Amino acid sequence: MNDSSSNTAFSTGAVGPMGYDQVRRYSQPYGLRQLFNSSMDHYLESRRDMYAFLTRVNLPDKLSATEFEDGKRAIASEMVTGQFLREIGEALKGSYGKIQAEGD
Repeated sequence: MNDSSSNTAFSTGAVGPMGYDQVRRYSQPYGLRQLFNSSMDHYLESRRDMYAFLTRVNLPDKLSATEFEDGKRAIASEMVTGQFLREIGEALKGSYGKIQAEGD
């Protein structure tokens, strides 16, 4: 389910006829997808900051110590968040695979 379809399903009570286990199976990937989406927003901001820093490094003016530390933080944040997104993506893939296998 995408965000709008799952929001609609829950708000209209369409999940009412489903058993608890079935709703739980669908809720897990939904929660992971929400986490993935919010992490992706953070990742894009980190990537933007990292590229701004790398562009700034190539300019003739010397960076201040604060700018340099901020740049190092942006690179570390991008690396950690990127790995986190890969891990969430694998978990989502597994969750969707289980749901698909149960539906077959």
